[in-house]
Amino acid sequence: MKVKTESPQLRVQQYKNDKTGEVHTGFAGIDPGFERNPGIGRMEQLGRQFRRTDRKLALAWDVRPGEPTRKHPGVKPVADGLDVQLTDPAAARKAEAAIDAIDTFHSDGNLPRIEVRDMPPGKTDLGQFVRRWDASLGRYVSDGINIKAAGPWPELTTAHEIGHFLDFSGLQPDGSYGSHAPDKPLRLLMGEIGKTRTFKDLVKARDEARKNAAAATWQAKAQWLARQGRYDYFLRPRELFARAYAQYAAWRSGDRTMLDQIDRILADPQNKHRAWPYADYLPLIHRFDTLFEDQGWLTRTKLRR
Repeated sequence: MKVKTESPQLRVQQYKNDKTGEVHTGFAGIDPGFERNPGIGRMEQLGRQFRRTDRKLALAWDVRPGEPTRKHPGVKPVADGLDVQLTDPAAARKAEAAIDAIDTFHSDGNLPRIEVRDMPPGKTDLGQFVRRWDASLGRYVSDGINIKAAGPWPELTTAHEIGHFLDFSGLQPDGSYGSHAPDKPLRLLMGEIGKTRTFKDLVKARDEARKNAAAATWQAKAQWLARQGRYDYFLRPRELFARAYAQYAAWRSGDRTMLDQIDRILADPQNKHRAWPYADYLPLIHRFDTLFEDQGWLTRTKLRR
């Protein structure tokens, strides 16, 4: 029997529920309700219940509460490297809340001090880590973090941009991103990210967009190319690291606001690629623990209820 390796062409079709009058959009040949994997939703539900009720995993530390790890006892809190200068008081409080949550479980290794400031007018990004060229050093250095005050998840965005800061100035302090040329144990973390279903789904979506762009008429080509570019952006090593770090910050700190923001992202089909479902993300927690312990950044967190 000949094996087909390409996905079949799916034709969108609407179905009407005769009892309720509700119109359901699905695919021709597939009955409503069978176009998705019902086990995925149940797994996510169980994952949310687990992380809200069982904190043993998130508190499995071998260091004393609130103290730097044994490898680098002189490291300082993350907050010492960040000067929050957001003009909107509410936005500033949210950024500071994210920083405070991060300070409950890791330090930053004496990184340079940078500002957390407003996103420049006209920029549509939710957050932005900024570098600048330092002629005296002959390389790029960290310059600041820009945050959009009206963003949908400002605390998680702040953690994401701090992830870029740590990646650039902490894990590879030579003017480049550590995630782009990882050494062990960062290599182990990036490799683990590449094994996740979320990563593989992004690669598949990018490849399908590229294929569709090549076959599309000129009217549709631009749309497919834009979609491919979006997936390419999310597959950059530094973006993968920053998103994974933000989720790690939420889990390890137990911060309710950031955890709820992750749930909202995963429930949104347009944004679910920004986060890992719980079961998919679980192996990354251990890799982050190993990475931060190796850096001497790991400190114990207290249970938050």
